[in-house]
Amino acid sequence: MTEPRVAGSFGARPTITFPAGPPPAEPRVGEPATGHGAPLEPGGVAVVQYTAHLWDGRENRLVESTFNRGTPAALPLGALPAGLDAALRGRRAGSRVTAAIPLRDGTPGPTITGTKGRPETGGPAFTAGPCGPQDVRPRGPQDVRPCRLRDVRPCGPQDVTFPSEAAQDVTFLSEAAQDVTFPSEAAQAAHRAGEHAPGNGPMAAGQWAGSPSAAHAAAARVMEGPATAVRQGGVDPAAVEDRPGDGGRVDLFYVVDILGAHAGDAAVEADAGAVAGVSVGGGAAPGVTIPDVAPPGGFAAAVLGRGTGPAVEAGRLLVVQYVAAAWSDRRIVTSTWERGRPEAFTVGDGSVIRGWNRALTGVPAGSRVAMVVPPDDGYGATGQPGLGIGPEETLVYVVDVLAAY
Repeated sequence: MTEPRVAGSFGARPTITFPAGPPPAEPRVGEPATGHGAPLEPGGVAVVQYTAHLWDGRENRLVESTFNRGTPAALPLGALPAGLDAALRGRRAGSRVTAAIPLRDGTPGPTITGTKGRPETGGPAFTAGPCGPQDVRPRGPQDVRPCRLRDVRPCGPQDVTFPSEAAQDVTFLSEAAQDVTFPSEAAQAAHRAGEHAPGNGPMAAGQWAGSPSAAHAAAARVMEGPATAVRQGGVDPAAVEDRPGDGGRVDLFYVVDILGAHAGDAAVEADAGAVAGVSVGGGAAPGVTIPDVAPPGGFAAAVLGRGTGPAVEAGRLLVVQYVAAAWSDRRIVTSTWERGRPEAFTVGDGSVIRGWNRALTGVPAGSRVAMVVPPDDGYGATGQPGLGIGPEETLVYVVDVLAAY
């Protein structure tokens, strides 16, 4: 046997048997199961279950598993480590893909990782704890906002105890982090949020949790030998040098089950409608018209197009498109349609503002929901200066729930 043997059904944790010795000289990609769903395309989002092992011919240790986290991952096609991106591109939902990718081929492009700083400024990628983006193209400091809920205290180094640097890098990504301790459930939740990427809308944390870029970084940190290093954005290819006794090859071996594929311009079918005096257009990237009056005093939501998918409930991973506007100046704050890619988050875990949880819980996937969010259900007295959202701002959102997993 020269390649790992993968057993188990699609969507279930695979059993992997590695051959003796190091990986072969060339990258290997396979498709043990071929699906018939939508294809994966750049700009889209793949929802997957996957595992990643460090295939070094010795320990072949697990460095990441969505099965350990209990929820699928949402991966941005076109912004993944190069080798994995190439392995997944064009595959269809319902497929199981295996990929053996050398670390030196796995460096992401213009991406940034959680604790390595922000390329465009050279400064930290977070303002209140380990809250850096992963697998998200930097759009400038004005778009990167603090990944913090108002009612969760910052989760900085003083709040979390790690047994080692390696454990810090693989926290919540592998079994190596089981002895990480937190001073409180709030700190643990905040740190979990810190493994996500900050979104540009309602996200208190963001959407690309447990990404393959993180797997490459974690793998490099747990490798033996002085030649390993991690740089901003992933693994330094020059740092992965030959090591005595293993043939000089170190691969990440992925098993990826593609649960769903969502295009960058995806939208649900919905006609024009209204909520609390706000007019919402129909079709994709709907327009929002806010009246020149004082905002309503309370929260309001309306389902403008009702889908037939599973109901949104706490713990589900949602894939969404949305547009957001500020009531005070009737300005569009952000739009995933303009950015060209849906976003994803887990509902009910503190990843989004309270207004989103109120409006979306119980709504079937495939629905369009419009909501007016007062400050108490949004960003409160602090606002979001990075997005130009002032204190005590009332916000309007139109959200397409593309899928719930």
